[in-house]
Amino acid sequence: MLIRFARRLFIVVGSVLLLLLVLLLLLITPGQPETTAISSKDVAQTRYWLSNTWQQLKQDKVPIAIEINQHQLDAIMNVANYTIKPAYFNGFINNLGVNLYASLDLNPYLPGNVIAASCLLLPSDNGLTIDRCRLGRIPVSGWLANHALKRVVKSVIDSPADQHLLDLFARGEFSNDALFFINEEAVALNLKINPQRLSLSQSKKSVYSAASAADTLFYLQELQQLHQQNPLERRLAYYLQQLLILASARADNSSLHQEQTNALWALIAGLANPQFIRFATPDLTPAQVPALPAMLLTGRHDLTLHFLYSAFFKLVGNSTLSETIGNLKEIYDAGNSSGFSFVDLAADYAGIYFAEQLVRINLTQLETLSVAEFEAAFMPDITDLPEGMTEQQMQQQFGGYQGYKFNHTEQKIIQRLQKLTLYH
Repeated sequence: MLIRFARRLFIVVGSVLLLLLVLLLLLITPGQPETTAISSKDVAQTRYWLSNTWQQLKQDKVPIAIEINQHQLDAIMNVANYTIKPAYFNGFINNLGVNLYASLDLNPYLPGNVIAASCLLLPSDNGLTIDRCRLGRIPVSGWLANHALKRVVKSVIDSPADQHLLDLFARGEFSNDALFFINEEAVALNLKINPQRLSLSQSKKSVYSAASAADTLFYLQELQQLHQQNPLERRLAYYLQQLLILASARADNSSLHQEQTNALWALIAGLANPQFIRFATPDLTPAQVPALPAMLLTGRHDLTLHFLYSAFFKLVGNSTLSETIGNLKEIYDAGNSSGFSFVDLAADYAGIYFAEQLVRINLTQLETLSVAEFEAAFMPDITDLPEGMTEQQMQQQFGGYQGYKFNHTEQKIIQRLQKLTLYH
């Protein structure tokens, strides 16, 4: 009987592996993904298009006309290529339809091979629709692709905004080699972001309890009281150190990380953006966040915002998301008066690393270091990092945003973070 069971198990496992191998062979195609260089114009154009589209979608009973032409699509694809590595995206628009392409580089696992996908969007009697798709060598029917699109939209956007968005998509039409979404009397899309959907780990998907809201409010009130007691104190490090000491005193071993996280949320909302409090807990509102003056990190207010905003994106998403947002911000700045700043990147990465390493903070150092020493224990040295770089300078001196010298400078910042004494 045991031999018979083993034989059946071998047949089942072998059949599954064979099917997976056949599927893999159908998905994989020889080739190399194309590469594109991102520019500040790409980021600026994508930012403008998203902002303009968002503003129109929020209008109620007002005609909207959203346009996407080839230049805008190229910019969006370049930003996507930079953001979602190692995937590559491309697309072409004309008066007949839209061709969209995507490929995933399998290097180093299967060098010289990719998993490619493509979809064709065409006008029809029912409006704009996905006509057909292809995943590797596997054709995907238009019906299945449209059904998948509807399921995705409905899974991430609440009703009735999901249906309004799908209706607007169906209204797409082509003219002058551009795609237009026109609605003479559009209903405002109330696209409220659900913070829980941004979380990428199961631990962050739990619903906050009233006790957690009360704890976060406690730290907000302590933050306000610290400012009232020390009205001239403007150093972020002071408030960060004091709240973490308080978190350590309030916690036992099982709840230390939660207390530290609640304290960090209070700092993010109180010193960066009160709107962020709703991502910490749905039971608190921005009105409950005290109004506090601007704080300084290494003597600069902008670095405080870089640090806290990056910590925020790490808490609601992950480190890669937060790093990418910070890099895109600097690429955008390279085309503007402020220029690209590795100093800003250092503050971004320090905020991400701080949120990552909360549980590893050396509690002894936390209580014994002076404020200046504490700042040096979580913020890397920035004195030799270049800033105010134009896009031309970035290309000439650093080989662009993916060049060797750029990556070397980025790694220098990361190595300094890893040597910070607070986490050892």
